[in-house]
Amino acid sequence: MISRIKPEIMNMNKIDIIEFILYLIGGISLSVFGNKIVLYLAFLFTCITSLIRYKKQKKISEIHKILLLSVIIPNNYIIIGLFVIFLLYFLVKKSIILDKKIVLLSSFILVLGLLNNFKIPNFLFGIVYLSGIIISNILLRNSKEEASDIFENTVCIVKRIIIIELIVITIYFAFHITEVLSAIDNDWLVGTFGYLQGNIFLYFIFFSILLLKEHYTINKEKIDLLYLAICAILAILTNSIALIIMFIVAYFMISFIHGSIKHKIGTFIILIIIVSLFALITPDWIRSYLIKLTNPKYFVTNIAKVQTYKDTFWVIPSRDVKFLIIGNGIGEYSSRAALTCTGEYVKAYKKMFSPSISEYSDKYIYNKYIKYNINEKQGTMYSPFSTIISIQGEYGLIGLCIFIIIICIAIKKSSKTTRVFIIFFLLSCLIENYLEFAKISYLLMFIYYILNNNKKVRNN
Repeated sequence: MISRIKPEIMNMNKIDIIEFILYLIGGISLSVFGNKIVLYLAFLFTCITSLIRYKKQKKISEIHKILLLSVIIPNNYIIIGLFVIFLLYFLVKKSIILDKKIVLLSSFILVLGLLNNFKIPNFLFGIVYLSGIIISNILLRNSKEEASDIFENTVCIVKRIIIIELIVITIYFAFHITEVLSAIDNDWLVGTFGYLQGNIFLYFIFFSILLLKEHYTINKEKIDLLYLAICAILAILTNSIALIIMFIVAYFMISFIHGSIKHKIGTFIILIIIVSLFALITPDWIRSYLIKLTNPKYFVTNIAKVQTYKDTFWVIPSRDVKFLIIGNGIGEYSSRAALTCTGEYVKAYKKMFSPSISEYSDKYIYNKYIKYNINEKQGTMYSPFSTIISIQGEYGLIGLCIFIIIICIAIKKSSKTTRVFIIFFLLSCLIENYLEFAKISYLLMFIYYILNNNKKVRNN
């Protein structure tokens, strides 16, 4: 395996080699000792060298390299700071080209969220979590570099990150083998650099799988298949069963819809094989949990998320028409912005503002969160919030319709590969409520623009 990967390392220049070593040491330091200092130094090195290159060559791919690496750095606010810096830079240096539909709809959602309860902290946090879409849009649409060049450079970066992650996770397991083996039938999680943020790591891995698949389709390089296999292993090691299932559903849904009869049959056979292997090798605790979920009574009465869907989409709207139409207001229900405003997620917020919580949040979200996630330490399905719940709860039916329209526009304009990621994002919004939405929106927008435009370049 290592001999097949060597060409990716051999093609690096001196700066790339230094960078590679720094991230490798940083990843090992984080996974084994829980120390982030070297990793942050590596990222600082990337920022300096890439900005110098950008200043000389004006290649937007250097900016994307910084942002891509900021996605897997275990910090949720670095990428937001970078978005602000790059936004100001582009505003000063050049005219801005925007996708007017996305900007208009996103802005309308923000305005809609202010109609009920205008609170400055809520509005600021709302902007933080939603602005990534618009700023990513600006960075991607204002590039003079060919999409194919950005695509090739990104694939190269992704491959190096995959090598680093593989080595770091192997070392992580070597140092924590007893801990991993003892938890194999319970719960364990691999994340960025073998340690943190499993859901973001999984998003990055799926992002990488789609880029590598597209790269293989174009270039037919067999080494890409090896990287795809490594990505599949890394995805499984996150143990994020729900998200893995949703990606498989999205991938095979698109493959089945767009494929020929022969391709449909092949896709169906592969799906059966995957499901069979999953049934054979999955731990007993996961199998028993999935069996429990097939029981309607257990599903409705024991899963907090299901209860909250019922409350949000039926119980509250049935007696509060305003909530039904325009929601409870930005940061006033179940979004991570709302939970931040209760003082639960950002410690500094408690020092700057007096934590507040709305009546509906307290009754239908917060109490369930304390019961299931804090006291009983249950998993994702037991969290009483999701992105879809947040949109309905804070922006009402109008906001939910706008969100659906945005997704439909994106799907209509997308290539088959891009549609997989969009459908996966939509499905994941049913169970996840992301604090790291800036990271996810960047990956989503990158896939959307680069693969679509790369396809146009190839066709021309």
